[in-house]
Amino acid sequence: MLLQPPQLIIFTISLVWLGIEIKQRFSLSKWDKKYQQFKEKQEQNDKKLDEFFET
Repeated sequence: MLLQPPQLIIFTISLVWLGIEIKQRFSLSKWDKKYQQFKEKQEQNDKKLDEFFET
């Protein structure tokens, strides 16, 4: 049985929102990985600076 027009509109809007959500998750995941790498490098640099100024 085919969907009625109101049901079709709701279904289409739901698919669009689902697509947007998936795209945002991938974007945030990439950003989170880059941020974690930045924090690791920052900690390494802080340790190097601490070692340099301790001697």
